Amino acid sequence: MRGTMQTSDISPDQIIRIALDALGRREDRVLPDLDELPVALYVTDAQGVITFYNKACIDFSGRTPIAGHDRWCVTWKLFTDKGDPLPHDQCSMAVAIQEKRAVRGVTAIAERPDGRPSRPIRRLSSTLRASSSVPSTC
Repeated sequence: MRGTMQTSDISPDQIIRIALDALGRREDRVLPDLDELPVALYVTDAQGVITFYNKACIDFSGRTPIAGHDRWCVTWKLFTDKGDPLPHDQCSMAVAIQEKRAVRGVTAIAERPDGRPSRPIRRLSSTLRASSSVPSTC
């Protein structure tokens, strides 16, 4: 890792706090460290439009999200843990934003564009904050 951030002792919630603080203060020097985290981390604005994602999101989802365009999630397709289709506007990030509450402990299955499933998403955190940035980890 380029910077001073060490991930071995950092929980997903701490990662989200670090990301929010950095994004809130526009600390561009921290963004490269967030990009190198082994945890898929992305941020949306208050309308659910993705504004930041790290490299792990690309590895996880099998696609490059389009910041400023993609909404709610970085994945291609989502399914419930029972295998039913899960529309992006009903995923945990969408619920967190639409209902203005934190969503934790939700499991979903992501499908990559090549048809392969990604590992199950155990939504570690979709945290809503009074700011315009809403971070999530996969």
